[in-house]
Amino acid sequence: MHALLIVDDVGIFVDQIAEMVVAKTSLDLDIYKAYSGKQALAVLHEVKVDILLTDVVMSDLTGIELQAEASRLWPRCRTVFLTVYNDFASIQAAIRQNAVDYILKTEDDAAIIRAVQYAADSIDGEVHAETAISKLESRIRTVLPVLQQMYMEDIFKGSNEVSDACFLDYAVSLDPGSEVLMLVGQIDELPVGNIHKAIYHINRVSANLLKERCNLFTFVYDDQYIVWLMQPLGNDSHSDVIRYISGNLGLFQKVCRDVDGIRVSVILAESFVSWANIVKKFNAMRRELDEYSNITGEMILLEYESDAYLADGQESESDLHGSYIEQNIDYMRKCLRTRQQDEFFKQCEIFKNWVFANGGLSNALKVDIIMQINQMFYSVIRQKRMVDAFMERNLTEPLMRVDDNPDLIEKLAQYRDIARLIFENESNLAFTKINKVLGRLRQYIMANINRNLSLHRLAEVSHFNPSYLSRLFKIATNKNITEYINEMRVRHACSLLRDTDMKIMEVANAVGYDNQQSFSRFFRKNMKISPAEFREKNKA
Repeated sequence: MHALLIVDDVGIFVDQIAEMVVAKTSLDLDIYKAYSGKQALAVLHEVKVDILLTDVVMSDLTGIELQAEASRLWPRCRTVFLTVYNDFASIQAAIRQNAVDYILKTEDDAAIIRAVQYAADSIDGEVHAETAISKLESRIRTVLPVLQQMYMEDIFKGSNEVSDACFLDYAVSLDPGSEVLMLVGQIDELPVGNIHKAIYHINRVSANLLKERCNLFTFVYDDQYIVWLMQPLGNDSHSDVIRYISGNLGLFQKVCRDVDGIRVSVILAESFVSWANIVKKFNAMRRELDEYSNITGEMILLEYESDAYLADGQESESDLHGSYIEQNIDYMRKCLRTRQQDEFFKQCEIFKNWVFANGGLSNALKVDIIMQINQMFYSVIRQKRMVDAFMERNLTEPLMRVDDNPDLIEKLAQYRDIARLIFENESNLAFTKINKVLGRLRQYIMANINRNLSLHRLAEVSHFNPSYLSRLFKIATNKNITEYINEMRVRHACSLLRDTDMKIMEVANAVGYDNQQSFSRFFRKNMKISPAEFREKNKA
């Protein structure tokens, strides 16, 4: 979407150019018209203008002066000069001001269209180049914490590597060649506020308490578990660090509770662990934390080593399949939250095939899988505020019941039905919301049909970005906003011509036209007859 401002002190010429550009270009343009230099300045100060199409010589302001102000306000603005003056000095000044073209009014429409197209392409090219070079650095700085979070979470899901190069790329302040001590936490009670703000406060408290003795890295796993990874500073031994961390956990909980009103439960690993075994260690720790989570709040647990590693060195069934199961459930949760319906059902099919291929799964593991999926669905339903809707239809009961000898394939089929209802409910809510917004927008258009209904103004009214509003309207109505406004103007004009004795100039004003000739051309283009002919035909 590009905003085009057409400026000339000959009003008919401005209207003709605007109509021609709409008719002959495929560009997505929001067109503004100004009939003097001063009017153009007012538009420039109100709206971000991408392309300025202006006469060079006007009664109150020259096009060169106007371009200078446009470049000051909107540095990427491209200017096309359109004039009757084939004057070398004017052309030279325009080139120095970075004009993209200088067209004589004697040239054909194609020359104007080419110039506008070139200006739009020039802006897009510059934006893409900046995105690829200068903006990349600033974005990396601001996005680095998010990239670190994603990278470390992928490691814990078994889908990323631990290496010096990756740690350097993501500025992870840990040594990938040394063992780490892990602390896992979970928020038990959160005062009214944002979960991410609470995590920020928790991390701030933990950093103040632990940074003196540890090299510390913190991230959040699956929006549920806070994970602290620590390595010793200086000459401290592993046992010194474990003793120091363990001794400060009570103080950590107290500060979180007293200062920020946040209650946190934590579990501290019994020993340092290598990066190769960190996923297994984490899964064992969070399972232990979950087992005690319903008993009391603000727990401080010390992991029991043999829970994570069996004495005989053999992996349990849960250890063997746990990582794969959790990765699948995590991905299904992501698909539900982000409304990726096709991806969700594709992942369900992959998981069902895995269950078929592993037909000898124990009942205990099947129950564990079902409980994990039940928890996933219930957390998503709560997040999307659908609990009441599901309870009214008795759909929460399957998420509460777990049989001792469950049929996992049958259960997966039930989950597909529940997911389908979630997607349908969310789609209906989105459709209802969009319809309300577009309904209010249509009312505004009809109430202000006699005014300048620019996309910028409509975006302000609907509280949407102009480009997004344009796409949304097109998707919902199968026509762009300009087409709809023109359709409403024609309809209203026909009504006034047929049912009132208003003069044609008055009808023109009533549908947003200040010039009768421009209105007549617009009306004839849409109705194939002039306003006067339409009135005579319909009154007869």
